[in-house]
Amino acid sequence: MWELAASFRVYMRQKKYSQAKHCYEVARNVSIFMELPEEEMINLFGSREEPDKPIIGMFSEEEVQKAYQECIKRNLTTENRRYEPIKKVHG
Repeated sequence: MWELAASFRVYMRQKKYSQAKHCYEVARNVSIFMELPEEEMINLFGSREEPDKPIIGMFSEEEVQKAYQECIKRNLTTENRRYEPIKKVHG
């Protein structure tokens, strides 16, 4: 998991947002599947349990959001269909 977090940061610096997003998603899915202890989950993903004192994890929330936003902008999502603007059809 820690290697995925390190790779995530490298990809973010290189602006390889889809690879960064993939690292985050793999780490999230595996940590949930493995039922990591809460302390390790907080170390990886942070916590907002205390609103005045949020804990920033290895995957910072701000960077994860940026990776997702950039992937959406560039049509680099893992959906089956790419976004296409709606075309008006006049009958």
